[in-house]
Amino acid sequence: MSKNKKNEKESTETKAEKNFSDPQYYFNREFSWLEFNRRVLSEGLDPRTPLLERLKFLGIFSSNLDEYFMVRVAILKKQIEAEVNKLTPDGRTPQTQLDGINQRLLPMVSLQHQFFEQTLRPELVKSGIHILNYIDLNKQQKHT
Repeated sequence: MSKNKKNEKESTETKAEKNFSDPQYYFNREFSWLEFNRRVLSEGLDPRTPLLERLKFLGIFSSNLDEYFMVRVAILKKQIEAEVNKLTPDGRTPQTQLDGINQRLLPMVSLQHQFFEQTLRPELVKSGIHILNYIDLNKQQKHT
C-alpha cells in the first residue's frame, strides 16, 4: 500500500471514531464574541499603540459591549424568561451562557475602567487632552 493511501485510511478511521456531536468540539458563540472583544481591549491597553488609538480601542470595546447586550444578552434573557433550555452545540443552556458571560466580562470591564482612570486619562491630560463630565463644564461650555 502506498504511503498516501495508508495516510488516507488512517485519517478516515480517525474521523469515523470521533463523535462530532460531542460538546468538546465546539466553542460557544457568545464566549467567542467575548474573546474577540478581549482582543480589542488588549489593543487599547497596549503601550505600543499610539495614545489616541488606545482611547479609540477602549471606545470600540464599549460600543461593542452596548450592541452585545442589546442583541445577544437580550436574546438569552428572553430565552430564560420563556424557560427555553435547549442546549447549544457546546452543551450550554441560556442560563449557563449568561453566567459564563458574567464571569468572563466583569474582569474585562473592571480592567478597562481601571486602566482608563489610572493610566490613560492621566496620559491624555499630559498631552493636553481633557475629558470632562458634564457637571464639570462651565456655563458657556454647557450651552455650546
